[in-house]
Amino acid sequence: MNTGLPRPASPADLTVAHGLARYNAVFEQIETLVKLSPESDVDLSSFRTDLDNLLTELGTVRNYWVAKGNIRFIEDLSGLDERLTALIGSCAHQAANVPLMEALSEHYEITSGMLKEAWDLPEDLFANLYRKVLQGAAEPASTAATFWASRRNKPEFFDLQLKCLIITLHTVPAPTTAVATARMASCVEPIMSTLADRTKISAVVEAFAANMTVVAPLFQEFAKVYKLNRDAKSAAQKLADFEKVVRMPAEFLAAIYAETREPSVRALAKCLINDPRGHMPYTYFETMGLRLPQEMVGKLMATETGHTMVKLIEHAIMVPGCKFFLNNEGIKRLEPADRAELIAVVARAGLAGKEYWGRAQEVMQALLTQAAHWGLEETVKRELFASAIPPEFFAANPKLLTAKFGTDLGL
Repeated sequence: MNTGLPRPASPADLTVAHGLARYNAVFEQIETLVKLSPESDVDLSSFRTDLDNLLTELGTVRNYWVAKGNIRFIEDLSGLDERLTALIGSCAHQAANVPLMEALSEHYEITSGMLKEAWDLPEDLFANLYRKVLQGAAEPASTAATFWASRRNKPEFFDLQLKCLIITLHTVPAPTTAVATARMASCVEPIMSTLADRTKISAVVEAFAANMTVVAPLFQEFAKVYKLNRDAKSAAQKLADFEKVVRMPAEFLAAIYAETREPSVRALAKCLINDPRGHMPYTYFETMGLRLPQEMVGKLMATETGHTMVKLIEHAIMVPGCKFFLNNEGIKRLEPADRAELIAVVARAGLAGKEYWGRAQEVMQALLTQAAHWGLEETVKRELFASAIPPEFFAANPKLLTAKFGTDLGL
């Protein structure tokens, strides 16, 4: 390969200006080499050999002048991470990305920004590079949390994300402060957010149960900080959003506890019973011995609001013997996300069998009545009709049933 410059025996034969020129000329050759489209015809063996040779020459020139402390050279290298990141992003050839990342990792420290440009790598290679990123990071927990935050809604990355979470738990030092615990909670939270899809729960349970040596101490810290946060006397003493970030579905915790009987799992569940998440959470809490007395359900329904109220309503509908009390003011003031969950509760009851319909129909009627106070009755009707509620469920309200048929027929 010809850079257009005479090739000296060593960098010592170059002036500083020529050293910078050669460095940039070699880098440009690398950029040309790796700028590939998905359809490019590439001999991967030759590609790797050429890339190694160019990176070696680049390193020889760079290391000589940096070792001499040359300010011009050091300033020119200050944007190296961004330049390497752009280099990786320019390679759209999936197979060529493998030798590219392998070669770069031998010559440079891979950063999180560089790795973010290489999502199509084989999982094992990606995971190994991710481990190196954490090992080289000044604050690995923050790096991990930031790294995965942008991928939380990408189901195609679930398996890779779970594998990398386990690497995170083994690589990041165990937290010893509340702030460090909050950072680790931020690392775990993206995977927890995927468990709204209940089919993913078993995979996460299996991974956590197989790694309880690192999971158990972390759950202990989560429970400890959760209690400190809850008992804090002022907002200044609280860790912002910690209780939100550490939320986990009760079904997930119950499955881990059934598998491991690990006390730290139950301790965390005991904290989270105050803000239950997931499908039928109170039922799953009961499997861990955290029973909500039936006589308490009605009392709590009368005072709780938002998501917790919705989950109490779900429990009271689906579990025989619970007292039933609808907090109309709470229903009226539900945020859209909680209202959507309440409609989903009604739908699940409607599909579960007619023995659950009475209370579920009461909830639907209360929802419609209270929605009218905000001028949202038509909006709520559309949401009800778009849900999985079976048509015959609406028969208790003939006007609603007629409107449902009209909507279905496009009238």
